[in-house]
Amino acid sequence: MPLYISLADEFSQLKVRDDELEELDSLYNNHCHVPVKGGVENVHGKTNILMQAYISRAQLNSFSLISDMSYVNQNVVRLIRALFEIVLKRSWAILSSRLLRVAKMVEQRMWDTINPLWQFSQYINIEILQKLDAKQMTPERLLEMDTKDIGIMIHNTRLGKEIKTYASYIPILHIETQLQPITRTVLRIKLTITAAFKWSDKIHGTTNQQFWIWIEDPDTDNIYHSEYFIITKKQVKLEEPQIIIFTIPIIEPLANQYYVRAISDRWLGSDTTTIISFHNLILPERHMPHTGNFKRIII
Repeated sequence: MPLYISLADEFSQLKVRDDELEELDSLYNNHCHVPVKGGVENVHGKTNILMQAYISRAQLNSFSLISDMSYVNQNVVRLIRALFEIVLKRSWAILSSRLLRVAKMVEQRMWDTINPLWQFSQYINIEILQKLDAKQMTPERLLEMDTKDIGIMIHNTRLGKEIKTYASYIPILHIETQLQPITRTVLRIKLTITAAFKWSDKIHGTTNQQFWIWIEDPDTDNIYHSEYFIITKKQVKLEEPQIIIFTIPIIEPLANQYYVRAISDRWLGSDTTTIISFHNLILPERHMPHTGNFKRIII
């Protein structure tokens, strides 16, 4: 993904200088997680390296590289977000998910392969985060543990409760689904959405959190419905369920299942997938018998 973004015309004005090559090589070897095709001696490779170095929070020495990195990262998120909206409108599920993830990695300056709790690095001691990494302790696992056990694991019993609290701040949505075939070609879907995280003004602000929700067919990579979803501080604190109702086309033969994706617009590690199974879905007959009277069908 960084390769294609680095090919944008916005970065063609950058130049590769001889006195930058050694530092670019070092950045590539130590801070890049994705291979850079073409190496460091071309503009696209340099842009790619600077973008990845920015995500990795690498420290630069060359003043020209510092200036170019600033330019790259003033433009890269705007480009990725624009591409994401284009791809989402075209209903491409996998690419939509990848673009949104890359945008968040640049914004948060962290790779999505590390523990989401690193998003709280300004509040949690780095050594504690490293211990959690060593134990492969995800927020989900921490929430299932007793605070005393967390404290023992990180060799600091006083911080066990605090770490579990931060794990509960990762914005997650719980989604329940209800299906109702309207006709043989139209399916009504009702989503009941509830916050599954704790609100903190320090972490989340005082207004709301934003998510993208869509319905995708994992076999065809097609998105059948998508929308921008906002949940407010009040709704989170009161655990108020929010209802979304919409229709999607029914395509036969029926797929085994669709996915409901709920992805935070800003947070990494804040994705949930709910499976919609069609195994027990009964569709109306192709031609309903004529009775002379209209009757509402409730399933």
